[in-house]
Amino acid sequence: MKLTEDVIESLRRGRQEGAIGAEEQQAYRRTLHAILQQTSDADILNVPDVSGAHKIYTLSLKHGKPAEDLLEQKDDGYWYDGVRLLSFRSDKPRAVIELINEADGVVTIEGHLTGRVLGGRTIVFCVDGQDVGYASAARPKKDKLFFGEVVDTAIQFKVELPYGQPPKTLTCWAVDGDRRSPVAYTQWPTSRLAAHTRAYRVVGEAIVRRPNDESITVARHTGWRRCTSELTYWPSLLGQLKFGPARRTLGAMHSQGVRSVLARRGAKGVVKDMLVPIKSPFVNLVIVFFRLLTFVRRPMKRRQIWLVSDRANMAGDNGEAFFRFLATEQPDGVDVYFVLTKTSSDYERIREHGKVISPDGWRYKMLLPLADNVISSQANDIVFNAFGARRSQMMDLYTYKFVFLQHGIIMGDLSTWLNRFNRDIDLFVTSAHPEYESIVHGDYYYSEKEVRLTGLPRHDLLESRPKKKLIMTPTWRRWLARPLDQATGKRDYNPEFKNSEYYEFYNTLLNNKRLIAALKKAGMTGEFYLHPSLSSQVGDFAANKLFTIMQPPYNYAQAFSEGSILLTDHSSAAFDFTYMRKPLVYAQFDNEEYYRKHQPKGYFDFDTDGHGPVTRTVDDTVDALVKIIENDCHVEEKYLRRMEAFFYKFDTQNSRRVYEGIRALDT
Repeated sequence: MKLTEDVIESLRRGRQEGAIGAEEQQAYRRTLHAILQQTSDADILNVPDVSGAHKIYTLSLKHGKPAEDLLEQKDDGYWYDGVRLLSFRSDKPRAVIELINEADGVVTIEGHLTGRVLGGRTIVFCVDGQDVGYASAARPKKDKLFFGEVVDTAIQFKVELPYGQPPKTLTCWAVDGDRRSPVAYTQWPTSRLAAHTRAYRVVGEAIVRRPNDESITVARHTGWRRCTSELTYWPSLLGQLKFGPARRTLGAMHSQGVRSVLARRGAKGVVKDMLVPIKSPFVNLVIVFFRLLTFVRRPMKRRQIWLVSDRANMAGDNGEAFFRFLATEQPDGVDVYFVLTKTSSDYERIREHGKVISPDGWRYKMLLPLADNVISSQANDIVFNAFGARRSQMMDLYTYKFVFLQHGIIMGDLSTWLNRFNRDIDLFVTSAHPEYESIVHGDYYYSEKEVRLTGLPRHDLLESRPKKKLIMTPTWRRWLARPLDQATGKRDYNPEFKNSEYYEFYNTLLNNKRLIAALKKAGMTGEFYLHPSLSSQVGDFAANKLFTIMQPPYNYAQAFSEGSILLTDHSSAAFDFTYMRKPLVYAQFDNEEYYRKHQPKGYFDFDTDGHGPVTRTVDDTVDALVKIIENDCHVEEKYLRRMEAFFYKFDTQNSRRVYEGIRALDT
């Protein structure tokens, strides 16, 4: 049974086509099939805590037949060998609401449907009991896959609902023949509607409410409706107790042993988890306080609030550059704040340009629900979340527009992360024509309305003052980094990092005798900047007579200004360097693994579009660098032409174009 559980768990983990290569995938599938041949159907059916969908897929994989040929349909669901795997009541699809918008008396609700495992079931939406049409399309990136095969499908839906004074009720139903069963709604954070009973949200001139799990009501917004909705929501908020951490800890103690959990979590961590249910009522009262405070302060607000940021614990990116522009511009009727932890080494420097607030402070909690614009170079959850695990209890009050300044220029396919249904970006900053086209016409689901060609704000501050330096700025590798702590913005140390090909390549390059000799002959030095997402591994690299291992936080603007040559791999930061028409080399020793595990390949082909030579080995990389050094760090003509054709503008007006784009959001 334990082996069967492990096999099904590997199936349940979902989209894994990037984990290993095509040949390895086939070998792994053959191994799984062989194991399943030795596994009884009863063992598969009796595995606990696994959905019927995954059991059906496992049985289908074992017997080599489609699910429809294996299952028997009865009045209450689909059965196999005397076991009901799908119930028409409990295993119905879910309608995940991702976006809610209002315009001209119509509320538009968009999302995706999940759980439609078998082909005979269809979905209908009803308004006040009457079937209504809806637009649907496939959402392949939301499918649950196992090595390219669909285990559970996702279908996009879009319902347009005209509204008036009398509330209208929207329900969703799973239909199988003449049988109908209600579909439960759940919400994605981008909907700003909490998945709680009696949750609500004001959007435009409408108020959208969630009276229960299976219905959504829409009506014209009035002060009375808002007041009654808020007061009836409070009992639901106050009654929410968080048992998850305590339940998980107790479960781990039961399955792994008390000593094992204590060794891993520590006594302090265990006690903290166990106290969560006890603290919940008091935390709920704090949430109600902040909601009440927001209602009191919003009518008194006379000026817009703009919250600008880079990383939670680090500035120096497009957020800081734009903040400095705003400090000079002093826009009328706007209070601008930079969000940064007080422990950051950048904190005092940023304070010289304007107001700074901490993302873990009370003032940030008061300002975020009142903000008009959240403007950041980052799009991680920490940018939008002032309330931690209680985020959902406040997000219906958020009315800000999200302006994504970007960390760099997108070259790959980031649509799984940055698409409209996952991030809902109101102003998406781009800097190059092919980048703009890849987002507008890719799987991001944005239009020309949201995506603008402006250039990156930090490019306005670039100044080329080369000081005979070789700058190395490789990007990170997702599979080598530990999970991000959303509260601190940091990652733990990975003891396996030094065994990686990534470490071996750069450590060897830093100590290459031929490269060091060429630098020494030219009177040059080198600086190595490990990506911030791998900053916990900086201590793994050792400096030598010519190379300095830089310590975060980094001043990239200074590094690129003083650099004469750049060595990078796939990093979009390279564009900062070539914006100043300087030479670079792309060291891409792990292309296949990078595109499989870190980021899919995008529109930018380094061999034909790159702004410098592409190398695959340490020796080839040294050859390319030495050639540039011996050429007095000049850019070859063919690469210079590529640079000039790529960028939208070569000027210092990027921040101004972003500012104009933000102002246009209000029109």
